[in-house]
Amino acid sequence: MGVGVFVNFWVAIRVSDRQPSVSTRAESTQSVMSMTFAVSGYDESSLIRDRSFGVSVWNDSTTLPTWMKEYFDWHRTQRQLLLNETNYGQFTFLVVRCLKHDLKCGGTADRLKPLPFYVLLASRMHRILLFHWERPFLLQEFLVPPVGGVDWRLPTSWRRDQFSDTIEIKNLKDITPYLAKPHSGRYRKPLPAIACILYQSHDHGALQYNQLAVQQTKEATYEEVFRDCWNSFFVPSPPVQSRIDQLRQSLGLVPNEYVGAHVRSQYHSYNGNKKLKVLVQNAVACASRLRTEVRQSIYVTADSERALQVVGESSVGMRNLPVVRRKGDRPPLHLDRGVAYLAKSATNWTHHDDPRAYYDIFVDLYLLAGSRCIAYNVGNYGKWAILLSSNRSCTINHGKTTCRWKILS
Repeated sequence: MGVGVFVNFWVAIRVSDRQPSVSTRAESTQSVMSMTFAVSGYDESSLIRDRSFGVSVWNDSTTLPTWMKEYFDWHRTQRQLLLNETNYGQFTFLVVRCLKHDLKCGGTADRLKPLPFYVLLASRMHRILLFHWERPFLLQEFLVPPVGGVDWRLPTSWRRDQFSDTIEIKNLKDITPYLAKPHSGRYRKPLPAIACILYQSHDHGALQYNQLAVQQTKEATYEEVFRDCWNSFFVPSPPVQSRIDQLRQSLGLVPNEYVGAHVRSQYHSYNGNKKLKVLVQNAVACASRLRTEVRQSIYVTADSERALQVVGESSVGMRNLPVVRRKGDRPPLHLDRGVAYLAKSATNWTHHDDPRAYYDIFVDLYLLAGSRCIAYNVGNYGKWAILLSSNRSCTINHGKTTCRWKILS
């Protein structure tokens, strides 16, 4: 069933049998605008005041299926019907969570790449889909809802102890009964007030989404809907977007006019300086094969400081091959394992007192996604950027391909 051991996350579900009451548009808008967590680094209240309920970012999509657009419209209506911080008990919610006491939430891609499957699940269960992180910080530190997009943030009045009663759903077999129609033989009774899903999938729900949602050949697949679905939920938070803009300017990167390369180096098979140098050089060489014009640079990002250093060393003396990278004074952090990526101890996970230390996870993601073509190897980070890019077909797996540098004159 496509179930593996690479993803570990929790989904909490708030259940109620009561129907929501109806309010005026003005009351609803004011209510939703007040439902926000404080996020360091910028004034989120000003962001919410500017949010428009008249324009939906998904309306112009020619890829999203009708049922998904209808769910997004329904989601917006439900958020508007939340009159105040006390009537949320009249609604049902599906909350993708990572709390401090959860043993393992997975890496960034593990938590967010299943988005289309989350939407399918919430749509079939008629629940308001929300996201809430405590570890390493609130998700709003890094991503926020776009203007005219899906507002996935948790109401501020929700108490921490409302997430105490749990039930585990471990695989698709456990999930399927909750997707069945109420009067079918497979339907289960309503879940308890809080239910947690320990869902493990090597493909982040892609197989399940395609099996359950794609009933006709003309309907878009998980891979095809991902970009527009993502853009309906997330944009970089203002401080993350500011860092993206600064790096683009300093490196001379124009969206869709450069090539991206991601190097997953902290893998046991790549452990060792000699192997690392070969890996990095081949990644850059493969990326060079994707260039079509001399002016196109190659933006390289990696999961370790040493790999980025090798990028700089390997690019010296490359004629007409402009290789650029982000320079920093600290190694990249990972949401699930901090800087000790190869260590298996849980004490090495996600410990830092400043959310800015994790910004580059999202900066690199968006810079990779903004390239015209992408070279990648093992892991899910590079594949995630490909799903977010405007050209999913222009890629090369440098982990499986041996390349020579392509010099354009």
